[in-house]
Amino acid sequence: MQYDQQEKHWGSAVHSTARPNLARTGLKPTRRNEVAGVACEYLIKAILIDKGFVVSTPDISTGYDFITDWDDGVINRVQVRSSCRPQPIQRSKRKRYQIKTIRALGNYTVLIIHIQPTQTSYIIPWDALQGPCVSLTEGRPNYYDQFIERWELLHTTH
Repeated sequence: MQYDQQEKHWGSAVHSTARPNLARTGLKPTRRNEVAGVACEYLIKAILIDKGFVVSTPDISTGYDFITDWDDGVINRVQVRSSCRPQPIQRSKRKRYQIKTIRALGNYTVLIIHIQPTQTSYIIPWDALQGPCVSLTEGRPNYYDQFIERWELLHTTH
């Protein structure tokens, strides 16, 4: 059936290949945060490979982003979260970053949080998470400070 015939048949000008939620290119539109998150995931993978880890990405959709393999078969399922912009705090000049951890809770063994403006990474074992979100405030001591740049935590299974 030709396009003109489709138009007459259905009484609309919508082409048969047109699908909802697609840009004119036919690709799914992406949000700016989504692009930054994917870029951060690649950055973390590059850091891990540079540190000697084997990094594997699953072909199917899972509750984690990738798997790390260290030395003698120490395997961890890793979820990467990133933050590009701080949230304002009333009557304060400090910067706070809120990162949600509740989605797919339990499907990963290690959460890696990367704060883009400060280029700081937190490597947090799943058992150490204290709730549905991690709140990090610059210049203020925090429970999660003990996990800053602790890449060696991936040398053991969690």
